[in-house]
Amino acid sequence: MNFKFESIPLSLLKRERVGVRVKHVCNLPPHPTLALRPSPPSGGEGKNAQNPNYFAKLQFLIFALFAAHLIFLFQSPHTAAEEIIERLDGRVVRARDEDRLLWVKFEHPVTGVIEEKKFEVPAGIKFKHFKKLGSLKEGDLMSIDYHIEGERLIAVYLIRVPIRLAYATKEEVAKALLKMKQ
Repeated sequence: MNFKFESIPLSLLKRERVGVRVKHVCNLPPHPTLALRPSPPSGGEGKNAQNPNYFAKLQFLIFALFAAHLIFLFQSPHTAAEEIIERLDGRVVRARDEDRLLWVKFEHPVTGVIEEKKFEVPAGIKFKHFKKLGSLKEGDLMSIDYHIEGERLIAVYLIRVPIRLAYATKEEVAKALLKMKQ
């Protein structure tokens, strides 16, 4: 006996509730879309599964924990942006060993403007190719790794670049040629 479930009116499928299960009064098999859910098992998970707000509350809790994690992550006093190390190559203008300060003149690579910067040199940082600040002379080539704290430039690593070849500027070559002609 084949029935088309779409053609059966809802009034033919009378149901009466007996305990927890549903008993079909007529002999027709239940329509799959009209079948009632099975009764939940006894215990805690059944109560939560029937509560329609349970999943919404669970989603809200997960979102709140994720948001709190992001807030604490970005409110941390130690962020990566504060610890970026920059490098500058230039010539020594002067160096004072007493207050551990170093002034360097360099040409800005984009604008070509010659600038002078003052660096604070904390005790205990590493030097390469020299022993102390007082041994630096005006005009020595330096490579400085530093980071910025507010308005101050704090040196992290200082390298004195040894000059093996004598480089001359255009002006120095012109002066030498003029002296040779005279």
